Amino acid sequence: MTYIIPYHRKKWNVILDPGFQSYKTTVQHEQSNVQGGILHTIIDYKSIEIPLGIKHNLFLNNNSKIYLSAAYIFDFMFNSTFESKRNNGSLWESYEFIRKNNLVFAAGFTYNKYTLELRYNTSKQDLINRNTFDSQFNSFSINLGYTIF
Repeated sequence: MTYIIPYHRKKWNVILDPGFQSYKTTVQHEQSNVQGGILHTIIDYKSIEIPLGIKHNLFLNNNSKIYLSAAYIFDFMFNSTFESKRNNGSLWESYEFIRKNNLVFAAGFTYNKYTLELRYNTSKQDLINRNTFDSQFNSFSINLGYTIF
């Protein structure tokens, strides 16, 4: 969603761009220095992201523009799990995700109703309880779009 600010020749917009993320994997890590040898890990991650930010348009002509945008992402996780088990049959251990919000920056080109956008999400730090695990997640994407209305 975009709200066009009616000042400064409508070059500024407020943007709200919600999205859903899902990631699920099962991994086996061989650890020779640990009793039990192989560590089985299951990660099931789901969240709704709500980026809220600003966009600045640079109009090239009536049909095309270049834009730059920045947004703060509010991240709401739900039903996410991180569990691990040793090969020696020891009990499953569950860990808790602690999600921190992050930023997104984008640059794009629009021609008529078509858009090409380059987007960079800054690092999200997924900490797991007891400081046992630490991960950094960032992303870069190329998005193609078509405006219906």
